[in-house]
Amino acid sequence: MNAKSTFVIRHALVTTLVSLAAGFARAQTAPSVPAVKADEPLVLSPFTVETKQDRGYGSANALGASRVNIPLIDTSATVVVINEEFLKDFAVIDNQDAFRYVSGMSENSLPYNGQVIVRGFQAGNGIAFRDGLPDNIEVGGGPMNDFAVIERVEVMKGPNGVLYGSHAPGGVVNQVSKKPRFTTGYGVKFTAGSWNLYRGEIDATGPLVKEKLAYRLIVMKQEGETLNHGPQDKMLVAPSLTWRPSLGTTVSAQYLYYNPTIATSRNSWFVDFAGRASTFLPRRGYFDEDDEQRQHWVNSSDLSIEQALSHGWRLRVVGRHTGADEDKFNYNKVTYRFVGPGGAPLRTPAGAAATFRNYTFAQAFANPDYRDIIVDRVRRRDLIEAERFGGYVDLVGDIEFWKTKHKLITSAQWVKSNLDNKQQLWNYPSTSVITPTYVSNPLSVSTVFRETINNVGDSRGSAFSIQDNISLLEGRLHAVVGARHDRIHNTSFNRLNQARTDEREKDTSYRAGLLFKPRSGFSVYGNFSQTFIPVSGINYFGVPNENQTGETREAGIKLEAFDNRLVGTLAVFDLTLNNFSRQILVDVANGIVANVQAGTLTSKGVEVDLSYQPNDQVALIVSFGDTTTTDEKGIGNRGVSQGVNYKVFSKYSFTKGSWKGLIFGAGYVFNNRAAGDGLATFYLPSYGLFDAVVGYRQKRWSAQVNITNLTDKIYSGGAVNDQFVAAGRPREFRFTFGTTF
Repeated sequence: MNAKSTFVIRHALVTTLVSLAAGFARAQTAPSVPAVKADEPLVLSPFTVETKQDRGYGSANALGASRVNIPLIDTSATVVVINEEFLKDFAVIDNQDAFRYVSGMSENSLPYNGQVIVRGFQAGNGIAFRDGLPDNIEVGGGPMNDFAVIERVEVMKGPNGVLYGSHAPGGVVNQVSKKPRFTTGYGVKFTAGSWNLYRGEIDATGPLVKEKLAYRLIVMKQEGETLNHGPQDKMLVAPSLTWRPSLGTTVSAQYLYYNPTIATSRNSWFVDFAGRASTFLPRRGYFDEDDEQRQHWVNSSDLSIEQALSHGWRLRVVGRHTGADEDKFNYNKVTYRFVGPGGAPLRTPAGAAATFRNYTFAQAFANPDYRDIIVDRVRRRDLIEAERFGGYVDLVGDIEFWKTKHKLITSAQWVKSNLDNKQQLWNYPSTSVITPTYVSNPLSVSTVFRETINNVGDSRGSAFSIQDNISLLEGRLHAVVGARHDRIHNTSFNRLNQARTDEREKDTSYRAGLLFKPRSGFSVYGNFSQTFIPVSGINYFGVPNENQTGETREAGIKLEAFDNRLVGTLAVFDLTLNNFSRQILVDVANGIVANVQAGTLTSKGVEVDLSYQPNDQVALIVSFGDTTTTDEKGIGNRGVSQGVNYKVFSKYSFTKGSWKGLIFGAGYVFNNRAAGDGLATFYLPSYGLFDAVVGYRQKRWSAQVNITNLTDKIYSGGAVNDQFVAAGRPREFRFTFGTTF
């Protein structure tokens, strides 16, 4: 951001703080408000969204955009809500399905880790937020989340460092967890599907003490396989309590035990001489051993207190603690060697042995002497013990000053993390990619054991932010201005060489937006926002790394009509990430690569997200995006769809007659071509996928079948690295039966 823009935002912040201080002082001298009678309705918390306003797949309110409940039509940013209706219709159990019909979002090449791409960037820690706060479940290797405990999801497009601190610049995903209710309800759900999937869920909630104390208990058990025959097993137990000791005070406690065991083996496709994803390996094929999997043990606890203060102010204090252990086996691919007749190595024009580092797969496949690919591997084990504690304070208040109304949000946080990380390696036999060989006992052929990482680290971070949502002209004009300052202190000790490191990082993020409502249900907005990603250490050449900084300039229009049956956003954006890292080849002869901060990534485009429910029978989702993500040299970002992408899904529900309760739905997802490697030497082709759902629902029970990739399209989807492209998901069936009582 240039100096002029920074000065304007800082000046606006100072002006806001001075005016608010005067208004707050005047409010404190005003007569006290009358006491609330016991039989008067409870005032809703600003940290809670009422889902009664949802219509079909459309939602008019969200927490993620401003950390508190503000109508989306008044929010100067793109926010897409994936509500309870959508999660139910798609039988969503993880991130693979949740974001399928959101513009600018696609799955990563490793779908089982829950990573997604948003506006041209891998979301990374941008998906690690729950109930508006950092979700520590990502500690210790990042096990994917499970939707047994998630009620709705909010996607905030673009950087939002003022509210969420450091995160990937594409956007933030806020997951809203299921809370205890003061009305009794029990639910049981069973799911069975492709790849030997069997899953059961129990959800029970209700009052323990009338209007004072409520509970919720969620239990989930899953057994299944990934596409490569490896395990996809999960166990989850999540009890929670809500206590209202007095009017205006709410105390909540949540606990989560989560134990996923997920295979890390993945099938690898390469690219033929025409730049197409090769299918000489089956989609369920792989060339690693059966023990390539990761197991996590996560224990997460939350304790929060919300207190209503005088004159409309409300305070929330949250403590969140997580312990996470990981035990992961996988096989690092050291080199792919191209071989010819009799196992002799192919040669590059320079005479060197041809590997994927100096000879593209397309070149190898075009060579008439090509016969096979030999992959050299090492067996790797990662052992991680992590613990994190976070303390968070939010103070929210409404102030009227002169002819303006202000919703002031001030936040502070303190986070402490401990990490014990060990990495063990063994030499392991090479194998053919075309005709792989497997070993029943991998440890028996593992040789030359060594421990390459044995570190213990400590990280402490603090942050303070302030954001003012300003309303004037009787609610027709809305402005937002905010800033946040983060400080991070990292220390580590290497037990192998007795080396200690001590690094400190700090950064400030700003946000400013303006929104105008010429009429009810229609608004026009502009937004500027920033975030950062701390980068420590030095690069291959000994140069200290700099923090990555992301910022966006966005403008758009929003629409809400027909009692929220029509909800939509059109946005035009220009998003930039500075100091991004890319792999470069530093030693051609030996195929050595290094990560170097090599410039700027820019993502530009237009997006449309629209939900429409014209009547009680029809629900519709339409999303469209035209995005180009390139570096400063014009090279497309690896694995990111470029150009036009669109998605549409429609559902019809029978509400009368003998077919009452029957639902039909169908959808289509089109993703454009994507660069296949870091230098965009080839592109993966575009593809289109069909989805379908058929179900029958009565008041107390429901049954449905979901089919993704209905035509069993063979495609390569998700992100890519320079070693492989990921085979897309084949046709999958999922049968779900549920009952409530």
